[in-house]
Amino acid sequence: MGTAATFDLSGKRVLVTGGTRGIGREIAVAMTEHGATVTITGTGVRGEEVDGFAYRRLDLVDAPSIEAAAATFDGLDVLINNAGVLFRDDQEYEPVVFEHVVSANLFGPYRVCRAFYPHLRESRGSIINVVSMRALMNAAGTPAYGAAKAGLLNLTRSLAVKWGGDGIRVNAIAPGPIRTDMNAAFRESAAATQAVTDGIPLGRWGDSHEIAGAAVYLASPAAAFTTGGCIQIDGGILA
Repeated sequence: MGTAATFDLSGKRVLVTGGTRGIGREIAVAMTEHGATVTITGTGVRGEEVDGFAYRRLDLVDAPSIEAAAATFDGLDVLINNAGVLFRDDQEYEPVVFEHVVSANLFGPYRVCRAFYPHLRESRGSIINVVSMRALMNAAGTPAYGAAKAGLLNLTRSLAVKWGGDGIRVNAIAPGPIRTDMNAAFRESAAATQAVTDGIPLGRWGDSHEIAGAAVYLASPAAAFTTGGCIQIDGGILA
């Protein structure tokens, strides 16, 4: 099998949660470029199509909205759990905020996996969970986010083992410092941004599109024997 055919996603049905912007949008675009039919989700009511993608409303802290979204699908080959939330400035040390963040970033993706499990079992499909480098190191400024992403990484491994017999592959991607809307306010501080940059061996922040290639790989036949893994895309910061 040649390289071009290996990464061909023609005929694959892909769902990207949080696909209206940032990393999610870049993944959706890349999947489409490799032949997939892509549906994206967001929390707003925005019609059946957004920017050329089929669109479904899905709120990670609203279980009925997850079930409702799943009910609209006839089948699915690739599920990408990308949507998430975080709060900076030590807000996550407040118990109510901590609980909300963990609900969105851990319970939410689990509910999505469960809701789409029948479709993925039928297609012998693939799940890709977008975690974070904070799943692998301390997250003192965003403790709930870090704890939830660490939990999601462990869940990735658990589901890979549990659902491997169904032919479902489950993997994770752990982005490092990536320029997105989520960290735009943080990056307004030149000093804070430079402090992060100083710890990156490649000497710069990443861009959202630099995450998409790993997602294409994990969704494609090239990764047919890859499950339970995590690809770090962090410019070397964890090294």
